[in-house]
Amino acid sequence: MDITNLLEYMYALERFGIKPGLEVMKALLKALGNPEKKLNVIHIAGTNGKGSTAAMLEFILRTAGYSTGLYTSPHLVRFNERIRLNGKEITNKETAELVQKIKSVCEKNNIQATFFEFTTTLAFLYFANKKPDYIITETGMGGRLDATNVVTPIITAITNIAIDHVDYLGNTEREIAVEKAKIIKKNIPMITAETNEEIIKLFKEECKKNNSPYYNINDEFNINISESDTKHQLFSTNGESYEIKLVGEHQVMNACLAIRIAEMLEVKKEHIINGLKKAEWPGRLETVSKNPLVIIDGAHNTTGMKALRKFLDKYYPKVFLVLGISEGHHKREMLKEIVPIAERIILTKGKYRGEDPKNYKDLIDKKAIIISDVKEAVKKAMKMNRDIPILITGSIYMIGEAEELFL
Repeated sequence: MDITNLLEYMYALERFGIKPGLEVMKALLKALGNPEKKLNVIHIAGTNGKGSTAAMLEFILRTAGYSTGLYTSPHLVRFNERIRLNGKEITNKETAELVQKIKSVCEKNNIQATFFEFTTTLAFLYFANKKPDYIITETGMGGRLDATNVVTPIITAITNIAIDHVDYLGNTEREIAVEKAKIIKKNIPMITAETNEEIIKLFKEECKKNNSPYYNINDEFNINISESDTKHQLFSTNGESYEIKLVGEHQVMNACLAIRIAEMLEVKKEHIINGLKKAEWPGRLETVSKNPLVIIDGAHNTTGMKALRKFLDKYYPKVFLVLGISEGHHKREMLKEIVPIAERIILTKGKYRGEDPKNYKDLIDKKAIIISDVKEAVKKAMKMNRDIPILITGSIYMIGEAEELFL
């Protein structure tokens, strides 16, 4: 089978849906010789900022001379983006070989894996073969029953807690925090950027129960942002100055989390500074076109929309909005954040788990047109508009479709 057919086989596993639980993962990994036990993993959970934190940390470690593995999800354009070795995506040939191996093991042992379980297994097997110094792994969703939670990491990080994936994780921040806190392992240090006192108390209790050292960057870092614009940010903390390309003040907190993890790994300050300066992460307040100005951002929940709105209020108070939301998200709250600054609106629908715009068009108190095909929606916006920035946001899957137009 070629890579196209093998990927189609993997995507077809989506028919098994999302099945929280670790039994399948443990069985599959055992049948493969438990590759996850051979890895030095930094395990990152949290509602927002996982990917950005992971990416910045990976750049830091690579700059320091370490070999790195990076496992993130979802991808924007290509499946291969999910699994990277030293910043380079897994090749089609490597992917095909591992898919065939795992597929054979599943069939031989009558194991029915979901897409994410299969993909996570593929990543662990790939990294076990390549033996990088560190593997940075982000959870797919939640923590306790997430497929990645079979690892025993060397450091655990939880970026923050907000409302998301309520069908699986709970309806309140506390319920969601309980799920995510279960990635905390016995005697393994845990670090967070959380600010909610109730959630912090919960994290501390979980750390105490597991004899795990607890760190919070809000206790340790006195952050001063000296410059923040549409191209970069300059900030200082604890006597050191840093620069990052990722824009939006929320990225400074993600950067500080990456800094603290790097410090725990005893990375030299010069490598932290230089690594952060080079770090990139597509789809996060990313300018993909300058004429017309087009910005893409994966603000896929209310908290993400609030961070996006804070940035836009400062630099782009009026936008042409191309919006596509995932199924089941808090549409009313998300719309409340972004619609007020939209002068024109096109609603669209991502191919994967996209919400039909007809289901929320009536929640918008402005004129909006529906163009279901994402690429056609973006093309229409670019034809209609020249005077204000075009903002493409909502589902991460949807912005990935849009991103293809600008490659």
